[in-house]
Amino acid sequence: MPVGRLLVSDCNPATLSRHGRALTCHVYDAEPLDPAQAKALRFTDGEIRAALWLPPKDAQEVLPTVLADRVAAGLQALERGR
Repeated sequence: MPVGRLLVSDCNPATLSRHGRALTCHVYDAEPLDPAQAKALRFTDGEIRAALWLPPKDAQEVLPTVLADRVAAGLQALERGR
C-alpha cells in the first residue's frame, strides 16, 4: 500500500521519553487499511505488540498528549494543504 505525503515530523530527546530512548515521529497521509490488509500485518521484530485503527478524534482521546498533539498537527496540515 502506498504511503501518502509526510504531514508532520517531530522528535523528542531520550530525556523526555518514558523509555529513555530518543523518539522520532513521522505522520503520513495514507488511506485506511481494509480488513484483509490489517489482518495481514506482521510485526516480526516484536517492537509492536498491538495496533488499533481509530478515527482521529478517538485516537487523540486515548493517545498520550504529545502524540495526540502530533495527530492534531497532521490533520491541520492535511486540511490546510501544507
